Amino acid sequence: MSRIISSLKKSIYTFPFLVLAVYLCPYIIWGKNSFVYSHDNLDGLVATYNFLANNGHWFSSSNTIVGGFMNGLPRVCYGTEFYFQYALYYLFSPFVAYVLNVFIVHIIAIIGSSLLLKNYLLKNSSNFTIQLVSLCFGLLPFWYAGGLSIAAQPLVIYAFLNIYYHQKRTLSYALLALYCIYSVFFWAGIFFVFAIISACFIVQLKERKFHQQLSITVLAFASIYALTEYRIISEILFGDLVFHRSSYLTNNFLDTSKYISKFIYTLKYGHYQSLALHYGPFILFLPFSIYFFIVGNKKPFYIFIVASTVTAILIFFGSKYFEHALTKIFHSNHQFNISRINTLLPLTVLLVITLIINSFINIKNKRLIYYILVLQVGFCFYASANFNHSISDHLFRIPNVLQYDNIHEVADYNSFNAFYAEDLYSEIKAKLYFKNAQPCNVACVGIHPSQLLYNGISTINGYMNLYPQSYKESMLRVNENYVNGNLKGTYNLAHWGNRCYMYNPSLENKNKAFYDVNYNFGELRKLNCAFIFSAFELQSSHLLLIDKVSNKQRKIFVYQLQ
Repeated sequence: MSRIISSLKKSIYTFPFLVLAVYLCPYIIWGKNSFVYSHDNLDGLVATYNFLANNGHWFSSSNTIVGGFMNGLPRVCYGTEFYFQYALYYLFSPFVAYVLNVFIVHIIAIIGSSLLLKNYLLKNSSNFTIQLVSLCFGLLPFWYAGGLSIAAQPLVIYAFLNIYYHQKRTLSYALLALYCIYSVFFWAGIFFVFAIISACFIVQLKERKFHQQLSITVLAFASIYALTEYRIISEILFGDLVFHRSSYLTNNFLDTSKYISKFIYTLKYGHYQSLALHYGPFILFLPFSIYFFIVGNKKPFYIFIVASTVTAILIFFGSKYFEHALTKIFHSNHQFNISRINTLLPLTVLLVITLIINSFINIKNKRLIYYILVLQVGFCFYASANFNHSISDHLFRIPNVLQYDNIHEVADYNSFNAFYAEDLYSEIKAKLYFKNAQPCNVACVGIHPSQLLYNGISTINGYMNLYPQSYKESMLRVNENYVNGNLKGTYNLAHWGNRCYMYNPSLENKNKAFYDVNYNFGELRKLNCAFIFSAFELQSSHLLLIDKVSNKQRKIFVYQLQ
């Protein structure tokens, strides 16, 4: 056994990849029935990626209208074609593409952090320490729709350090190119690029020396990366299309105390799209830093305090409270989500961990570091929804305590099979009322529109980061009787707008047998809407119930507009 452990420690990849295989095994064992987050995942970009990759408009011109979703949107609303995930969804089935992306993200995260640590940050540490630290980063619950936006940040730092020290330039350029086509510029990339440019400037200022090759590479990287989003940038600068974000407003329903409580929550747990699990290593390292301070070694404690302060500042600038303050000062800021600076937090915490480990380098009992890092790796398993919920549900039959999506519905089905319900939608599509009919749209009430999009049913609703303001105004007219009343659930359409949904009456009272609805049906007909799919029974003189389908997870009521 000792020989096996010794051999695993020698390679910086073998042991991490074995651990990763266990971490991701639910996808292989339970397939489409394994746990997958629905929020900002299955309910949005997974279906959108699959839709664009396979509808023949992947490379269409920016002003081409892409039918089948939200009554037809201009191609520019879907962003760049230079995004590797589209290729995955074009070559493979949606679930296989999703799982391949998950595996690639974690593999690149482990490789990138290992290379950075081994060659630059932890050169004097053992391979086993490097393996554990790389796992602390590589097993983070990344937001997979963002590709390598966060996961490959250590790899990009490694590439720039290679260029700085005149090593492995060809490989480094290839790694930078990979990041440009496998990350989201307007989500995490823009902040990461700013951080890299700032670091390059500070280094040259400190050394009082101009590094020509490094400076040219940084500027070329930033320029090429931005050009991958040429569609949106050119439309903003030169186009006539007004996006719905022009009317975006921050959450006016929250007072200062609630903003502060949200900041404290983020300080403790981070943002779900960029979880760093920072509270784990900070809590574990704190008592030892204090101990060494007491016995005379003050360096670990000082580093811990500085690292904690930097992390807290970064979280503050990534909080909604700070974003709201900026919006009040600079009205134009409402179209730019400054809070996404929190996408730098995982990389920051990785650097913090390496600083603390380096400050512990002279302690006699090196196993102390191992124990702390092993606990953090275990915490990554605990924080993994896919691993945790899949194991608890399939092996122990423990009901999942799933997220409540207060935007739309109770998310009580978090797997590919349960969420997209292909059996139900195939049954609906096979019905006679969809045959030999004119092309028409469907509205969704209490159902995520991505389910229809995934199953090839045209819908007027959707979840998009960009779409025309004129369409948002059309949907506001559809929901005008609810929006004007400032009812719960209308904020997301009236102010934020990304979720272009029908008003969900069950948000007011979840226990009613049926709901009287008062949509603007005339406006619905203008959008060529002929049917409404609902998660619960509706009543209106404008609606005729023509079918009801169900499985173990849900019911879908099918109404025709009269």
